[in-house]
Amino acid sequence: MSKVTLVNLSGLFALQPEQAVIDALLELQYQRYWADTTSHSQTQRFFASVWHSRTAYQLWLKSLAAYHILSPDGMINRYKKGLIDTRTFLTFLLDKVCPALNTLAMDNTAYATLQQQGLLSTSDDAAFSGLSDVQRYRLALLEQAWNAMIGEVHANRVTQLHQALQPDPSQETILISNTNPAHVRCILGKFATQLTLTSTPQTQQRYELNLETLQDRLHLCTSYDNGEYKTDGLLARLATNIRAQNSTTELSLISHWQGDRTAAQALQMSAATPEQYFNEHAAPVLTK
Repeated sequence: MSKVTLVNLSGLFALQPEQAVIDALLELQYQRYWADTTSHSQTQRFFASVWHSRTAYQLWLKSLAAYHILSPDGMINRYKKGLIDTRTFLTFLLDKVCPALNTLAMDNTAYATLQQQGLLSTSDDAAFSGLSDVQRYRLALLEQAWNAMIGEVHANRVTQLHQALQPDPSQETILISNTNPAHVRCILGKFATQLTLTSTPQTQQRYELNLETLQDRLHLCTSYDNGEYKTDGLLARLATNIRAQNSTTELSLISHWQGDRTAAQALQMSAATPEQYFNEHAAPVLTK
């Protein structure tokens, strides 16, 4: 009997709270803002510090982030559903969230460090064509801040996932996630020490969906490649299409989100938390 295990991508690394991104953006904006005001008079700086206080900016940034997370038409949802590309999203952050960076001068040493991180803004020449180095440097700083949500990889989980595929050719693993291209690039870069990924993962039609093949029998199914979130229909489409090819396939879902597991059980799939699946000490169940 064939077996397909769906594993929520964020169960393989330490997912940081959204506050981590807000703090990183806040730091970028204020580093540049105070650099612009150092030559102002003491009175000008006092009134500027009140008007542009870190607390006030943070509250505004939280409100903006909340809107763009909760609103169906918000930029974050549009990015995660593949309606806009990474360049458009980062440009939005630059113009609307951290406009002080628009005057940031080039720092070749800092840019070289960013280039070593394999960011899309520094490595995807086709998507970022026509931009100068300083423009790409500013977007790279924002991409790095956006990636603050991506913590360290659970190396043991990734290793177990890899080992489970080796002895059984009838077993397949699909990583599934509501995510975005910048985060996926960051995550796969962190996986490199545990997994030998194909050099350039290609998005292909599999089970009538767009999946990236990371290595033999290991695939990635994302919201941005398929235009919808897991519990909005993506999980159901994937399960239905897998069973259409082989009705006896054993399906299971591994996720720390209660909503994912509830949806999987409604689709007659077994479900477990990453702690249960990877034989770790069980953690409190999260809801989403």
